[in-house]
Amino acid sequence: MFFSRRRAPSLSDSSDATSSPSSPYVEDDDTSSFSLSSVDEMDHHARVRERRRREQLQQEWEEGLAQLQLIFVVVLMPWLGKYWGRKWAHTLHARYLRVGLGKTFFYL
Repeated sequence: MFFSRRRAPSLSDSSDATSSPSSPYVEDDDTSSFSLSSVDEMDHHARVRERRRREQLQQEWEEGLAQLQLIFVVVLMPWLGKYWGRKWAHTLHARYLRVGLGKTFFYL
């Protein structure tokens, strides 16, 4: 992705002075040190930083989901099981007191 920098031939060169390179990546001695290759390098570094940032955000997202799953498994499921178990036990006990332990208790 890096382009080689070519200089425009000067009049003192022994080659034909009328032929100039058609590349837009020509630099003169008067230009600043901020060359196209440094722009390409900066773009490359910016892309690398952006990719790392996305990877870090993705990793944080996955860690957050893992924490939510852990909360669900460790806290909510036992609490819901305890709640529904007690509710079902009270319902069955009330049915036992009302109809006894015969065929009607099992809806037969």
